[in-house]
This record gives sequence, C-alpha cells and structure tokens, in this order.
Amino acid sequence: MTIRSLYVGLSGLNASSRDIDVIGNNIANINTVGYQASTTSFDDIFYQTLSAGVRGSNPIQIGNGVQLGSVNKIFTPGSTESTERLLDLAINGDGFFILEDGAGTQYLTRAGDFALNDEGYIVDSDSGFKLIGQTASADGRLSTAQTPGALQIDYTQQSAAQATTQVSASGNFDVSVGEKTSVAHAESTSSLLGLFDANGTPLGLANGDVIQFESGFLQLNDAPSGVDNPIDLSAINGNNKGEGVILTVTSTTTVADMQNALTSFFSNTFSEATPGVDSGLTVSFNSEGSFVFSNTSENALQGVRIGLDARQGQSSPPAESNQLVGNLFVNEGDPDFSKTLNVGAGEVVATHTARQADRTTSIEVYDSLGTSHTISVGMTADTTTPAAEAEAKISSLKDGEGRFLIPEGVVPAKVELSEVKNDPAANTATFTATQISNIVATQGVYSYTDANGNLIALRLTDGAVSINGGAFNNPADETIRSVFTDNGLDVTGSEFLNASSAANLGGLLGDAGINENTTLETIRESLESRINSALRQVSNSLAEMDTTALPVEFDAPDIAAALTTPTTQPQIKVSISKDGSFVFEAIGGSLGASALPEDDERTQNLIQAAGGKDNMGLMLDLAAKTRSIQVSTLDSSTDPATDDNAVDTDRGDAAQSITGFLSTATADEIFGSDLSAAFSIGDTDTGPLVEGDPTADPPTGVLDSGVQLVALSSGVYYQPSAADADYFSGYQAFDPEVSAFQALFNQQGYGAAADIDGDGVADRSDDAPVGVVVQNGMSFETNTIHDNGKTRNTVNYQVVVPNDSREVPVGTTGTIIFDSKGQFQRYGAEGQPVINFDADNGDPQNGGAEALTFDLDLSKLTYYDSSHTAQMQNQDGRPVGRLENVAIADNGEIKGLYSNGDSKSMGKILLGSVTNEGGLTQYGNTMYTFREGDNTGEFRYLEAGVDGGSINSNTLELSNVDLASEFVNLITAQRAYQASARVITTTDDMLTELMSIKR
Repeated sequence: MTIRSLYVGLSGLNASSRDIDVIGNNIANINTVGYQASTTSFDDIFYQTLSAGVRGSNPIQIGNGVQLGSVNKIFTPGSTESTERLLDLAINGDGFFILEDGAGTQYLTRAGDFALNDEGYIVDSDSGFKLIGQTASADGRLSTAQTPGALQIDYTQQSAAQATTQVSASGNFDVSVGEKTSVAHAESTSSLLGLFDANGTPLGLANGDVIQFESGFLQLNDAPSGVDNPIDLSAINGNNKGEGVILTVTSTTTVADMQNALTSFFSNTFSEATPGVDSGLTVSFNSEGSFVFSNTSENALQGVRIGLDARQGQSSPPAESNQLVGNLFVNEGDPDFSKTLNVGAGEVVATHTARQADRTTSIEVYDSLGTSHTISVGMTADTTTPAAEAEAKISSLKDGEGRFLIPEGVVPAKVELSEVKNDPAANTATFTATQISNIVATQGVYSYTDANGNLIALRLTDGAVSINGGAFNNPADETIRSVFTDNGLDVTGSEFLNASSAANLGGLLGDAGINENTTLETIRESLESRINSALRQVSNSLAEMDTTALPVEFDAPDIAAALTTPTTQPQIKVSISKDGSFVFEAIGGSLGASALPEDDERTQNLIQAAGGKDNMGLMLDLAAKTRSIQVSTLDSSTDPATDDNAVDTDRGDAAQSITGFLSTATADEIFGSDLSAAFSIGDTDTGPLVEGDPTADPPTGVLDSGVQLVALSSGVYYQPSAADADYFSGYQAFDPEVSAFQALFNQQGYGAAADIDGDGVADRSDDAPVGVVVQNGMSFETNTIHDNGKTRNTVNYQVVVPNDSREVPVGTTGTIIFDSKGQFQRYGAEGQPVINFDADNGDPQNGGAEALTFDLDLSKLTYYDSSHTAQMQNQDGRPVGRLENVAIADNGEIKGLYSNGDSKSMGKILLGSVTNEGGLTQYGNTMYTFREGDNTGEFRYLEAGVDGGSINSNTLELSNVDLASEFVNLITAQRAYQASARVITTTDDMLTELMSIKR
C-alpha cells in the first residue's frame, strides 16, 4: 500500500519544520548576550517487519518515517566584547552566574549585563534578579563558611582611619654635602627644633622643652648696696618665667626667638639689680651659625651654662640634649676647658656653631582618628672625627674640639724652653726645660659608694696641685692631714697609684712613661690596675688604723669598734666605650663596717679632712719633667757682660754671637747627666769671647764654648722650691696647654672646674661633678676621646614631630652608618628608629587619639657623591575615606576603592555549575532553571579562578551562534522539507492513479 509513504512524508515535513524552528531561533538570537545556540537531532520511527531474517536471507523491514529526537544546547563560550561598564561581566571558562528572584528561586545564566538597583544590589538588567556571591564583613574579610547571598555595593560605606605604623625613606644622601667647609649653618629663621651642633649631632629638642640657665653669674663692676655680687643667673625669675628660665620651645620657636629671649633676660636682670641701668649685653646671630654676645658694659658674664629643665614626668633634664645645648653656648674653641660661656667687660664673644640639616624631608602620618600630622626628618653628615679605639696611639688622640691631648701630638713630647733670663751683673742666663712624660692622679679625693650604700672618701693625692690655675684644698689641720699619711690612706706617689721609681718619680704609667707605643688601652689598663691596688691599700689600712692615735675630730671612741677587715674588696672596672669615653663602674665589694653612712658625723669629719666633698673626684693630668739650667757666659772679670755675651739659643742677636745654644737637643740629652751634650760648642775663632778681642783666650773656669752649664734641678717631676720658683713660672705640668687631657676626666659634656664667682671654690652644677665619681650600681662616663682620622660615612638624623608639650617624643634622633660602597650598613647604637609621640594628649576613652608609634625605615638610603634625592617615600596610615570606585577582580572579588587610598573587599561573585548542563530548563532571558529531581544532577557553587572560570569586568560574552553554519543548516532543512513534500505529492499521484483504475 502507498498510504504509509504519505505518513512518512508528513513526518519528514514535521521534522524539517522543527529543525527550521530551532535554526530560526538561533539566527534570531545572534545578538543576544550570553545566548547558547541549540541543535536538533532526529530519530526514525518504528519499523514494520515483513520478513524475519533466516539463514541465507536478511530481514525485510519498512520504516514509518522520522520524529524529533531532541533539541540540545551548545555550551561552548561565545566570543567576548569589551565595554566601558564595570558591571558588564563575562566568564572565561566554565560556570554560570547565579541569580535569585524575590521568592528565593535561583537561576543560572551566562549573560553578564548587570546593573545596580535602587538599594545598591547587583541585578540582572532585564529581570531584576539579584546576583549571588559571598558578602564581605565590615573590615573587608571574606569567609567561605558564610552562606552565599545577594551582593550589594553600598556607596555610603567609609574606610576606617588607620594609624601609621611604618614610614620609609629612599633616595641618595649626597656625600659631598656637609663637609666641614660647606656645612649648612643655622640661620636666624631656623627652627630650634631640628638644629644640629657643629659636628652634625642633633640637639634633640622637643616641643615643650624649657631652656634655662643651669649656672652662671653676672659680676657687677660696681654693685649697689644690698645687691648680691655676683648675681646667680639660675636664681633669677626672668620675665616671670621661673628661676633661670629663658624660654619654652614650641613648634614655631626660631633661633631669633632664642636670641631675643637672651637679650631680654639680661636686660631684666640688670634692671632688677640696678634700676635704670642698661645691661650692656646684647645677643645676635652671625652667618657662621654662632650666637654672638656683645658686652658694652664694665660688668662680666661668667661661668654660664645653658641647659634644659626636667621634662614632664621626669626628675632630671634629658642628659644628651642638655649636654648638647650646654656645649653650644660655650666660648668658641672653649679656651679654658670649662664648657662654659664667659663674656668679660667690653668683650664680644661668639659661641660654638649650630647647623641646619643638610637634607630635610617631610611626610604626613595619621593617628588612630585619621588626623594627619606632618613629621620632618632632618639628615646631616656627621663631621665628628672617629671615636678613639683601644689600640689608638696617644699621639693621635684629640678632644672634642680637635685639640691634641699630647701637645702637638708629638711623642716623645718635644722639650720646651722658657724665655731666657739674663743676669749681666753675674754674667749668667737661666732658662727652664720642660718635657711631658707621664700621667698622674691629681685631684685630692676619690669618692666611692660601696654595695652597702656607705660613702668612702679616699684621699689619693697630697693635694698640692693646681687645676687651671686654682689650687685644691688641703686639709687645714696638719694633725688631721697626717692621719691619712700615717695610716696608709694617701697612696699618691706610692707603688699603688702614681708609681715611684728612680726613672719616673710618681707616674701612672710607671718607668715606661709616655712613648710612641703608648695606647689608649695602655692608659686604661694602668688606670684599672692601679686604682684597684689603691683601693685595696686603703681598705686594708682602715682596718689596721690605730684608733687611739686618731684626733678628736674623728670621734675615736665610737669609730674604733667599727673598723673591721672588709669581707669583699671594692673594685672599679674601667672600660672604653664605642664613643671613645672612659667608663668607670663599681662592680661590687664593700668596706663593711669600716665605712660609715654619708650623713654620719664621723664620715663628715673624714670628708672634711680629705679636702671637702666639693673636691671629690679622680682627676688625671699629664706630668712633666723639668730642668732649670744656668749658663755662665763669661768670667766675671768682664763687667758687666754685654748683650752679645748673653746666652744665645737661636743665634738671632745682631752680632750673631755664639756663646752656646741648644741645637736639636733630645729629651735624653737635656735630662741626661751630661748636660753639655745638648749644646753646640761655640767657634772660638769667630765668636768673641771677650768683647773687642776675638783672639783672646777663654777666661779661667770657662769651657772652650764660652759657656758653663749648671743644672739647678735634675730631671724629675716639678716640685716648687725657693731656688728655682721664678724660673718655672708657666711651665708646670698643669698648664692650660696640656689641659685637654685633664678636661677628659669629667662627666661627659662638662669641662674642667673653674672658680666662676670668685669665692675660691670651683663652681659647677650638682649634675656635673669634677673628676670621676663612681657610685655602686652606676657607671660614670667621661668626655669623649677622638682619633686623628677621617670622618666615617655617617649621617645623623632628627625627626621633628608635633608632640603635645606635656608628652616627650621617643626615638627621634639617631645615626645611619654606610659602608665604603655607599650602601646602608647599620643603624647606630639606638638601632632602627621607633618613633613615639602623642599629638593631642587625649584620653582614648574620651575621644582622644592614641599616641602614634611607627617604625622609621631608613635602610633604603644610599650615600654617593651625587645629588640629594633622599626623601620620605611611603607610610601606611590613612584618614577616614569614602567609597569612590569599585573594581572587580578576575576571581570575582569586588574591591571597594576609597578616597584615602584604601581598598577592601566588599564581596565575591560566586559561579554555579550542575552535573549535566543539558538538563537545564530554559526560563527565558538567557536564564536556566534547575530543580531537584531534574536531569541536571547536583548543583555546586564554584569559586572563580579556582574551580570555575575567571571573570572579566568591562566585558560581555556574546551569543555563540555560528551564523555561517546556521545558513548551511537552514538550506539543508529547506531541502529536506521540499523532498518530504515531494514524497507526499508523489504518493498523492499514485493514489489518484489507483482511483482511476477503479473507475
């Protein structure tokens, strides 16, 4: 029958029609974002079997046509197109965006054309369904444990303020800037905060510091009745600021303010002392960076030491800053080694110089409330000569002013000769030879507090020495004084301290004395050894004293029972610091019951007998060999001797006479037994021995040279005597020319003591003892010793912060040390700077900001001979910020970008997947639905960039329809449809023919 073919053709028409429907839909959605093309598949319909297959014969089956098998989605990604919209998103790889409607039903889609609704939620542009992902916490943290939900961008969000914790600098510090010949001197407009001394050490002043007179006197030439003279400046309530207060430093205080405050203080002081009288003292500031004190009056300014008051909450002034400020206000060159300022009547005196930073750079930092504060970092090349090391030769050592400790750095020191004293009547001339040769302990008392808190007053010298021209006290009572000597308490000149020998009488360095091999370590070792020997000598002697022979001043009956042998000997450790200072430290021990508390009457008697507490402190000085030499020029028969016949030490007289002179004499020659070895012998053929008769024979008793040498004193340490006192004037071992050595043995920052107010007692601050004073558990550091070498590759820095005046900043000064290649090597002893300051002194519980603490990283700086580029580069603090922009990363993370530079996560877009993508049901708007039990399988959340595709912002995925393929498919479907129609018409013709046969 042909009826079957009619139905077969009809099935073909239906199938081709479905195919064209699918193809047409693909073509229609060629521009639909995220559209996935569909394909059709067809199945044949059940076959009618006419004959089953048997052996040798195949089955005979006729098909019943075609039917639509399935319509399948093609999930390959479509091409992408860049856009300018942040919320245009495309998935590069597998996965779907997840959307959710108001009822909680979720949908999947590849279309990423999203927008924000009125509540800030990210939604599908067409349906308004919300995009699903992870929402970040308020501080920008994401958690995989959080239940996915709708993503929202809230433009009202703020980024919290963050206090600065890290600040860093980078760039180059020009090595050629800051050399001593081209330093940046301070100017009148320079701020006191951030000033450096002449060597580039930061003064370390802070907002709120009070600058005051630590000591100093105005000596009035004609003091009116009732006015104390001298006037103690530290006791003056200047301008009603307080006793001795000059000014309080603020963030705006300049050098000119300090200059004016000083002038005002002097004016008010004189006005109060003598009403109507002008002070005559004015202060200016010169181009070299020095304060200049001009005194037009007949009054004198003496012993001025300017320092700082104790800072808030502290009991004593800041030691380093106090020292540096005090050392700035010192006579230029500090000629008297007193570390004070002295302006005589009619004098103009300049102080030491102050410097500005060679390089200053600033940066804004932020406190916990987001308030910005400007910090400035000043950096200055350190032009200090290197600190002396243990092995440095004493000939190369200098003090802080650059003065040699040994005169002219000559070892052995050259012999110096005094001016010749001529006596024509006696035909004689006398002069003095002096040679520095050893080190001696000079000051009268050494003070030591033992482990029991007992004060021990040890008299280490005979007291008959002077310091800067002033004699120290001797015990006035000879009986009391003899107690020290008789009982072994005076160790000067003994084997215990100033060792005596035939070669060197009373020298700390023993027979070797000072020579070309003497090092700083030689001195240190001898100091430690001999001081401890002296302590042992004294402590043992205390227990062995015959108390019955003690004067009544010692309260003998009571003290006798207290004198016992010590159980442990006190010891002093002497070391050399990295800064080139001697450090004296008490390391235990006690004199036991033999030592008495300081306030005990018997202790006071001992102290007084030893010279008084004001003179307690070990001082060292250079000792000198001296020799007084008398030269007989001619026999006394020549009366009187002419100038030509006087001794000639330089052949400089008009007649060029040569009667005997010292020529290239060595110390051994001058101080040897044969003094004539030091003299050149006069030429009797050309040198007149008798005036007018060059051929005359030398007179009887005169050597062929025409001179006769008489040693008035041998080569020993100088001891005054009636015979030669006149000839040794100005040539003592304790002359100012060797005081640089003596000034070292004072507390760091202070010089040798001087009588400032004229009362016969050395004036000094309570915090500035004369000499070395050691207390148990404390160390004493002397002034610094420097080597005569080049400066190191060192830069000092000072951080100026806007601290509250009631709070002292911490860590604001320090040192950076570079290696020989210009690279950062290390920080100074303070380590990496950690800056701490309180800008508002507020209580955090009441709204104040917390104090700022941050690390300052200067390790990226370099030190080349190149232009200055050093600057503060980065800091990690920030103010409060508002949300300005949003960025979406390829892992789907939504980053909020804030006006303060902060960025934090606001959420993260999640992707979805199902086991069988083909099982998804199209919902419309390029969305798919899935339900439990559908053929989609299990649904899973995917993390973009990890187990799902990455997400590209500003990009859209277009339709994956291949138009060329669709046109081919369309032609194929059309041909199939036409062919099926032909089957139907053919079948119709056959049926018509069949009906015709019947008729």
